[in-house]
Amino acid sequence: MPNAPENSGGLDAERQRLVAGEDRQGGSIPSPPTKIKKMKKTSERQAENAIKELLATLTRNWHDTGIVLDNYEATHNDYELCYSKEYNALNAAHFALKETIDKINNQLNKK
Repeated sequence: MPNAPENSGGLDAERQRLVAGEDRQGGSIPSPPTKIKKMKKTSERQAENAIKELLATLTRNWHDTGIVLDNYEATHNDYELCYSKEYNALNAAHFALKETIDKINNQLNKK
């Protein structure tokens, strides 16, 4: 191969040319700005959609766990609530969901 580097020093020089944006003949490699812009817009839209879906799911789960906790509290006395592993785990998850929802919203509303 006439353009292949012969040793590791040549490989380093080849890497430097590519990083600097030069092709093997010494010319510059044109950057595709429209492709990069399109990729950026696509990834930004995907992130926005993922956040919307995540917030909707977290909110729905928070609401559902609240209903279950209310029902559990209505049917059990304080002693049973205090010693129920399931109730305490669900209670912890319920408040963790709310905290997560608030953190996401606070991050989105930062200026």
